[in-house]
Amino acid sequence: MSNQIRKLAIGAEVKERFIYMVDSPNPVYKETVNGVEKKYYVCNIVECETKYRLYVKCGDEIHYWKDEMKNEFCHPEYFLN
Repeated sequence: MSNQIRKLAIGAEVKERFIYMVDSPNPVYKETVNGVEKKYYVCNIVECETKYRLYVKCGDEIHYWKDEMKNEFCHPEYFLN
């Protein structure tokens, strides 16, 4: 069984949580380079000892994006295989 994270919700209140979801149709980051808009989507969430590490994908490129510290307000949801 895989422990791959599918979704990471951050925040104490249910209605105010920020949600990162792997393979979401909505980009988490956009930038314009030379008049071309690039969209970045969460492609992987890795659980480390003290944090969650988020990776984004733009086209075929995968980049480390940011860390979210583990605390009582982080709620991971895993893929079910």
